[in-house]
Amino acid sequence: FLFLFTMTDAHTPEPTERELESISKAVNKLWDLDENKLIPDVHYKINLQGHKKVYQHDTDAAAESLFEFVDKDHFFKQPTYATFFQLLDNYEKTIGKEEVVTDHEIMENRQFIDQILKTKCITYLHKYLIAKGKANSDPQVFKKQLYKIWFSLYRRGTRNDSCGFEHVFVGELKNGKVIGFHNWIQLFVEEKKKEIL
Repeated sequence: FLFLFTMTDAHTPEPTERELESISKAVNKLWDLDENKLIPDVHYKINLQGHKKVYQHDTDAAAESLFEFVDKDHFFKQPTYATFFQLLDNYEKTIGKEEVVTDHEIMENRQFIDQILKTKCITYLHKYLIAKGKANSDPQVFKKQLYKIWFSLYRRGTRNDSCGFEHVFVGELKNGKVIGFHNWIQLFVEEKKKEIL
């Protein structure tokens, strides 16, 4: 692990002063560094359809599926995507139901963290957080910090019924409404299962 982290680290730029002063510039740098991002109309195609105003809650301007296609072969060849995908079925979506985390799920969480730590994006993020005084320079300590932030359970409705990863990437149900769910991969999966119409 340390060998891989060091190898990637040597090819990842240090955050510039401008990036350290502007979160927007740092996020743009992350986008530029992402070697795993899918290319529109090559690896996926979306069907934008209509649009609506924020206040138009009862109007569906997009009756068809958002995704026309996703190149699943390419997707699953990317270790970060493949290990991420394995995490999506690890959670109880309804708030108020305590999560039961198995040894297998812990292993999947660790595999995902190991894969993302090999990327230029996370290496840059680590350097950025070190410069901001928000992360330890030791890669093993940073790895534990990421695990704790994303996978440590906390109370949203009842004891141990949520975690950061679940909320952000998988989504949760609260009083019949979806919260979190900031992830195109989960959206694609739910569309294919006909869970989202």
